[in-house]
Amino acid sequence: MKLRYALNRYLRHSGMSVSTLAQRSGLPKGTLQGWCLGKTPRNMEQVRKLSKFIGVSLDSLLFDEADYETIKIASDQLEGFTVDSDGWHRGTLEVRFRHVPGQARKN
Repeated sequence: MKLRYALNRYLRHSGMSVSTLAQRSGLPKGTLQGWCLGKTPRNMEQVRKLSKFIGVSLDSLLFDEADYETIKIASDQLEGFTVDSDGWHRGTLEVRFRHVPGQARKN
């Protein structure tokens, strides 16, 4: 299982801490910390919940095949947004950019 690598990569790309991920996903912080350190998950229902929150398949999460360049935003993360009749979310979104270590900067 490569959950450790996939989870750590997701945290890096999203800029979230384990505490924030635990709070938003509803999973115990200690469980997520253990997975980040390489502990084997005992409750696959929790892993499924994490994969659903992140927006990747269970296989992608467990076998480290996920592409985190595009991070999906779940509708419950869009506080303050309204949904129009056509299904589009309307509101103001703050986007922050940061340099990823090891990646070339474009000038």
